[in-house]
Amino acid sequence: MALKIDPALWYSIGDVARLIRQRINEQASVLGLSQGQARVINYVFYEPGLKQTELADRLEVRPISVVRLIDSLVELGAVERRTDPVDRRVFRLHLTPRGEEIRREVWPIMIEQWHVAMQGMSQQDVNRLETIIALMKDNLVDRQRAQPESVK
Repeated sequence: MALKIDPALWYSIGDVARLIRQRINEQASVLGLSQGQARVINYVFYEPGLKQTELADRLEVRPISVVRLIDSLVELGAVERRTDPVDRRVFRLHLTPRGEEIRREVWPIMIEQWHVAMQGMSQQDVNRLETIIALMKDNLVDRQRAQPESVK
């Protein structure tokens, strides 16, 4: 049986993500950061040693765009590139002590925006939302992996 889906749902999902990004960008700018820089800091915090190419995939941007973000964070003294011990062409990303300090400042800003977005929801609602979003993401990633390289 085909699901009945209101097309407005897709716009709403995009709108929520965009509004959260905008609010984080506004708040992070007080710290001298962009929302993109804040995201990089959090990804590297949770995945120390992340490759630049992996970060580009996570952020859904082209590798050249992530290089600019990383360059700005290296200049801030927040992130460092370390050469991969196995493949010298690969750089792995790590937070510096300054990056960890910045993360401690920016993380509450990010959490606050999620709390604003989820006002009126119960913990059960939030848990269900996490499950649904994860399923949707898995479905899309699985479909993308199944496509021939020429279609991607």
